[in-house]
Amino acid sequence: KLERWMNNYKLNKKLLFLYVVCVLLPLIVTDSVVIYIALHTEEVKQQHMMENDVNAVQFSLSNSIESAASVAKAVDTNKCIDNFLNEKYESSLSYFVAYNEAKNLLFNNNIGGDSSRMTIYADNETITNGGEFSRLSSIKDEEWYQYMVQTGCNTCVYTYYDQSRSPVVGAKRKILFLRRMNCYGSGCEKVVKIELDYSALVRGLVKMNYESPIYICSDGKILCSNDGKSSSTGMDFLPFIYEDQVGYEKEMTVYGKTLQIYALKSKANIVDSMLQNAPLILLLVLINAVFPLTFMVAINRSLTTRIRELGQAFESVDQ
Repeated sequence: KLERWMNNYKLNKKLLFLYVVCVLLPLIVTDSVVIYIALHTEEVKQQHMMENDVNAVQFSLSNSIESAASVAKAVDTNKCIDNFLNEKYESSLSYFVAYNEAKNLLFNNNIGGDSSRMTIYADNETITNGGEFSRLSSIKDEEWYQYMVQTGCNTCVYTYYDQSRSPVVGAKRKILFLRRMNCYGSGCEKVVKIELDYSALVRGLVKMNYESPIYICSDGKILCSNDGKSSSTGMDFLPFIYEDQVGYEKEMTVYGKTLQIYALKSKANIVDSMLQNAPLILLLVLINAVFPLTFMVAINRSLTTRIRELGQAFESVDQ
């Protein structure tokens, strides 16, 4: 049936059909398969890369928070510091003598020696505000303390934007680790506040040179990122508006705080690579598609010319 169907067409159409079926169609199919495999491989590679980046960020962030938690625990379990905070001082001089001893105790035991800023508050009006120790009454209206009172938490991570005007110089974005000092269950109310170094967290994200844009978010706002735009310490936390670009996400909960870590899809992909190599791809198309077509047309002309000459020869013999 195929032969009878082919007999109804002229030679040039048969050759064109041969070119389409045996050259052009296989070329399209094979190239499509190769492009699909390349795109799929790039997608899988990018997915693994984003997953690794997010896991690395989670590990680094967990270490920073756990480091602050260990410092707060060391302060809470230190009996000498607890006695210092509970003591009622008769004069400023007696307080400063005890203060120097407590301060030396902190640094001699490597408590609070990292880049984070630690402040210990006690409900003791004989304490003078300054250094690592302050009266609890000075921060009872603070947002983070009100959060501890309302939730009743003993340890927590709290993030907020400090809208106060003082200090004028310093990060307004705050990431805090908070712990009530109730290890010995006696004396006045005491709270340890450790402010994580926000700038150091951002520098850590940038320094790691992650392939993907990374965003650490909470409650729909960007806490910090490596994009160089949304981590300014002097401005309020920006909303996260890149949901449609998220390639991989992971949620983590640390001390009552739920955080989302997002990795955005990289803009560089196989399509960009193909566009950069467009001249080479065009050359391959010319070789694989245009050259066989040109060669087929030449063969068609050669065959038809020979057949025409042969027909003329037979006609001359008949005459």
